[in-house]
Amino acid sequence: MSIPGQLLSLEGMADRVAIQEVIAAYGQLLDAGQWDEFSGLFTEDAEYDISPDVGIIPVPIVGRDAISLAMQGTRGRAVGVLGRQHVSTNVIFHHQDRDRAGTSSFLHVISVPLDGPPELRRTGIYVDEFRKDGERWRFASRRLKLDALSPTVSGSEGS
Repeated sequence: MSIPGQLLSLEGMADRVAIQEVIAAYGQLLDAGQWDEFSGLFTEDAEYDISPDVGIIPVPIVGRDAISLAMQGTRGRAVGVLGRQHVSTNVIFHHQDRDRAGTSSFLHVISVPLDGPPELRRTGIYVDEFRKDGERWRFASRRLKLDALSPTVSGSEGS
């Protein structure tokens, strides 16, 4: 884990900002269904996993295109929901060098039902590995560790 106040070069700080933008873009692009941009967040050989497996998508998944296709399959499966928001917060860097980095962050999935107030539907922790691909940072691995789920939470919302 990085030490608060640890001195980083300007390049190292710029890389952290770029990685945090990838984390933020994941939720926005997923929720908007912008699949070309979404798939571009991952390396060609990226891995994606969810534990425990709640049957949302077949996991683990390997490959940029397979991850994007699996996530596309989650769209529209949440009946009675106007929209959803995948919110990532509290990003912590565990390691970072010139072309690799590792982070963890909290996930909150908020659903907006057609007939009621927004609801917190899922929580968990992402454990991510990033690789610099040319000048761009991408997910090399994204592992979601879900918190205990309420029996009222269905497996019909993407992660």
